[in-house]
Amino acid sequence: MACKKILDLRSSLPIHLPTGYLLRTPVFFDPADYLEADPAQAESEREAERLRREAEQRAKLCEATTRLAAKGGLEAATIQLAARSAGVGQGTYYKLYDSREACLREAFERCAATTLDRVEAAAARSGGDSAGRLEAGLRELLALLDANPAVGRLLLVEIHAGDDHCREAQQRWLERFAGLLVCKRGDNGLPQRGSAAWMAAATLKSMLALRLEDDAPLQEALEDVVCIGSWPQHTAVVEGSAQTVEPADEAPGSVETAATTRGTRRLRRTRKAQRGRIVVAMVELAGTKGYKDAHIADIAKRAEVSKPVFYAHFSGKEECLLAAFSAVRDSILGHVGEAVNDTGPCAERAVVGLRALVESLAEDPRAARLVTTEVRAAGRRGEQRYEQAMLSFAQLTGGGETDEVALMTARAAAETIASEVSKGRTAELEDLLPQLVFTTLAPYLGGEKATEAARSAGANQARAR
Repeated sequence: MACKKILDLRSSLPIHLPTGYLLRTPVFFDPADYLEADPAQAESEREAERLRREAEQRAKLCEATTRLAAKGGLEAATIQLAARSAGVGQGTYYKLYDSREACLREAFERCAATTLDRVEAAAARSGGDSAGRLEAGLRELLALLDANPAVGRLLLVEIHAGDDHCREAQQRWLERFAGLLVCKRGDNGLPQRGSAAWMAAATLKSMLALRLEDDAPLQEALEDVVCIGSWPQHTAVVEGSAQTVEPADEAPGSVETAATTRGTRRLRRTRKAQRGRIVVAMVELAGTKGYKDAHIADIAKRAEVSKPVFYAHFSGKEECLLAAFSAVRDSILGHVGEAVNDTGPCAERAVVGLRALVESLAEDPRAARLVTTEVRAAGRRGEQRYEQAMLSFAQLTGGGETDEVALMTARAAAETIASEVSKGRTAELEDLLPQLVFTTLAPYLGGEKATEAARSAGANQARAR
């Protein structure tokens, strides 16, 4: 009875309480949320007790992992410390989770679901128009994360330090979050990757992560957050300013015409030897058929060499793909570097760099597909090269400096570009410039100034045509 009174008291307290208390309120890490089945439906009381006990243990382990990761990063949330903090043995930990990342992922998924449920409920309670519901939902989000900063760090920062499954879980949460915003939806009812709502959600995630890193209260940024969240409603205006000409009649990505594009010509001019021809052949085939269907025999034939000659230069198809990626990446980053050289403030560098990036990619659809999509089919090494390329771009546009937020916005921009490329819309990449500018600058300049920069970039792009 005493425990129930304490819980009832905590649940009735205002949301702005010290962190140490709030992490343990029923808002998050409620054992009831961790039940794998309804104890009332169990075949025996013993089975029901087991379900309740394991749910409580899971909740405690997830809470401990979240708290430890918020304090010292994921590396600090060791299995030994989490188990000790939760009051369970390491054997119990391994019985419930096969890894630290598995525990982190469950903590994330439970907290993410609770957060969005609260946000959606607050929006529904407001009873206003779409703008009013959006503001009510975002206000609830900021209040909830301000009151539970450890959960905020889990959702916005620490989950990315986990494995691929953790990052996939964050993407699913981001898609549902984007669903709260005005957006174009796909067949599954969720926002399309690269849509204005998806970009706005990614931008909000980056902006809030930056404020968490600075220990700044999130609710102080409500005006900017609402402005960013409302961005999808204004996208049509911004995009319209950039669309002044009809697309070229020539089909983008044509095997016959793409060979004459600048990226491929540059590769052919600078690499006349056999290795160079093989690399060009990989760009051409992987950029049209895809990496998996670009067979070594076809690459050798396109490069006018024998298979033994191919193996004299590369140990296999993966190494050849990585070499092709490096060649195209260097060409693109070289163009971006030339464009941003001697530019002014960081905001200007970002706009100029993004323009140079989309222009370079739009010029060669096959090279664009290789560097945005196909390189990631090479497994871990391909992912690492892809991440390194994003870091290099962020450093170029940031004047040699970068941070985690810059990388997160770069990832959001890269996902949007890759989505367009995969749909065969490489030639229209330049139309994305306003959205990319907004996503990149909003965490630093705020919603209003980022909107102005996006509109200006769209207008300048239209005049340049």
